[in-house]
Amino acid sequence: MLIPAGARVTPLALKVHQEPQADWYEQARLVLRGRDGGEHGKLLYSLIRERQAYGRKVVALDIGTARGFSAITMSRALLDADLDGHVYTMDVIDHDDAYDWHAAKHSSDDPLADGPSPRSAIWKRWFPDETTRITSINGRSTRLLRDWPHGRIDVAFLDGSHAYDDVKAELDMLDAIMADDGVIVLDDVHFGVVIGRVRSRAVSVLAWLVLGTLRKVIPKAQFHNARLGVGAEYAIVERRFTGIRKAVEQFIAENGRDWSIELVPMPRRGAYQTGDYALAVLTRQRGDGMRT
Repeated sequence: MLIPAGARVTPLALKVHQEPQADWYEQARLVLRGRDGGEHGKLLYSLIRERQAYGRKVVALDIGTARGFSAITMSRALLDADLDGHVYTMDVIDHDDAYDWHAAKHSSDDPLADGPSPRSAIWKRWFPDETTRITSINGRSTRLLRDWPHGRIDVAFLDGSHAYDDVKAELDMLDAIMADDGVIVLDDVHFGVVIGRVRSRAVSVLAWLVLGTLRKVIPKAQFHNARLGVGAEYAIVERRFTGIRKAVEQFIAENGRDWSIELVPMPRRGAYQTGDYALAVLTRQRGDGMRT
């Protein structure tokens, strides 16, 4: 992975100091993600629990609600720590609109695989306690953040639009409303390149055909590289969600004196999340809270 200058790479295990109860976490992964990933939930849970030491009301923001895994997990952390706090979550899909949340990558026992259902019904059925600490807001984040009325934000999770303009605008607006010690976590961050290894059958076949032809033309020649291409491995480069990477790099370049950056690699899970998939964790280093 190629990382921005000044960035640290920290394993998830070293960033997570408190985890949600295992049975609850697995149930949340099943209902709210179809068991597709969810490792970032452990980090969000831990970041909220750590606020217990600060002795003040906690305000958390989740951009890109989807089924609500991140918002529900942060709310669970507030409840488990008996913290005074609230989670605000934003999405362009209205909380009460029926939506087909199931995806092919989800497990076969995904309870939402039967068809469209509103997020509000999902939460009411499976997570009624967590719902009491969450306000769901319908709309685009870049509009909703312009006049933020809910006080300084302690923890923000960005997983909405993956386009550069939107992510950069979100970061710029959050810079003005985050707490002095606020933390911004961005999902689906792919810095630089993925170096994978694939066996190229096409190259192997081509080499076999070329060498076979040469043997016929020059039958007495010795071909010590006769296995050229057979099982050969070639590095491939894959870039995903380049808008997020570009926005983070630009934001840190402009605000590096106020923010530090860490990359927290996530487990590799097939083609969708490859070897360089990480969370970017931006932590404010100084400031005066709500800024103008």
